[in-house]
Amino acid sequence: KTSGKGHKGQKARAGNGPHRGFEGGQTPLYRLMPKRGFRNRFSKPMTPLNLKDLQLWIAMGRLQLEEGRPIDMRDMMRSGLVSRIPH
Repeated sequence: KTSGKGHKGQKARAGNGPHRGFEGGQTPLYRLMPKRGFRNRFSKPMTPLNLKDLQLWIAMGRLQLEEGRPIDMRDMMRSGLVSRIPH
């Protein structure tokens, strides 16, 4: 008659049981805690580059310098100092 589910009640209904986080009418823990910060979906990931590493590559001769010309990203990519440009 009741297919082994007993009579009425939440567990006897279709879908069987409360959702995850349900605490029987008590305010769920995830709603008690305040929200902390947020994740910016549009932030650009950046990789740190230490000046110590840059100086070491210059001293080893792996990064070629020309007088009066600034070091750009292309030079660092060619030398292998930076493996990829995050976008």
